[in-house]
Amino acid sequence: MGRFIRLAAIYRLTPANGLPLVLSAQWLTVHLPSRTAFHQLPLAMAIYRLFGHLLTHNGHSLALQRTAGNGYYRIGNQSFRVVALGELWGGHGYADGYQRTDPVIRWGGNLYPSFSTFLLHSLLSQWWDGEGVGQKSVLTAQIGQPGAVIGRGDPRFDRLLRTDDITEDQGIAVDYRCDGAI
Repeated sequence: MGRFIRLAAIYRLTPANGLPLVLSAQWLTVHLPSRTAFHQLPLAMAIYRLFGHLLTHNGHSLALQRTAGNGYYRIGNQSFRVVALGELWGGHGYADGYQRTDPVIRWGGNLYPSFSTFLLHSLLSQWWDGEGVGQKSVLTAQIGQPGAVIGRGDPRFDRLLRTDDITEDQGIAVDYRCDGAI
């Protein structure tokens, strides 16, 4: 979450006074009256909820909000849902590393391995265009899809799916799968 907060500041999503983000005791008392209130969400989402209300993109709040239905949420204009482990078929790449503290997220036809990854992707692809902010994409590649540069039969395919070894000083890798399901 630290990387996300640093990038949010660079992309000017934080308040005008920048970092550190300051949480008021009054806000905490109203929104987290007990430990139970904090533990109602997966840990990564609960942590984001603590500071998400301080972030804005083009005047719109990026607070985490529950919407109708179990597991459905909204940040800004993006609705998404938490995917339970039982919804991922046996052998699914995201099932092996599933963490209840940072669960798989479905946003439209895209599936993200974690809420943290979904936040990074949202920041880099949706919330990057604030006033005075620029973006430089070094590499974007579609893999494993019809017409993709590297298909599923290519021996490089599996290596491209493993982004864990890319350190923060080497770059930011955001992994997600477009499976078309909604």
